[in-house]
Amino acid sequence: MADEEGAQPQAEVAAEQETEKKATAAYPIVRYTDVPEETKADIVDTITGAVERFGTDYDLAAKLIKEDMDRTYGPHWHAVVGESFGYEVTHQNNHIMYMFFLGNLGILVWKNC
Repeated sequence: MADEEGAQPQAEVAAEQETEKKATAAYPIVRYTDVPEETKADIVDTITGAVERFGTDYDLAAKLIKEDMDRTYGPHWHAVVGESFGYEVTHQNNHIMYMFFLGNLGILVWKNC
């Protein structure tokens, strides 16, 4: 009987931790951007849609993001999707966004010529 009582709090703790993980992954967090406000929401929607569609296949997600950005905002866009990366890129003014989605998944999109 003591084992059942001891196991119950551990199960509650595990459930709370799972809830916290889901809460942090529920929305995108834009860390840096200089894109105009009128296009920011559309770019975030493009990125989140691609990541949700392809799950852990980051290469396909990046390819879809790049193709959609090229089609919508003109050529020469680049996209990086992954975990644990840093960046230093040359970009056009008003054409870069760095954000997190689903916890620790980083996404970087930028345009250069």
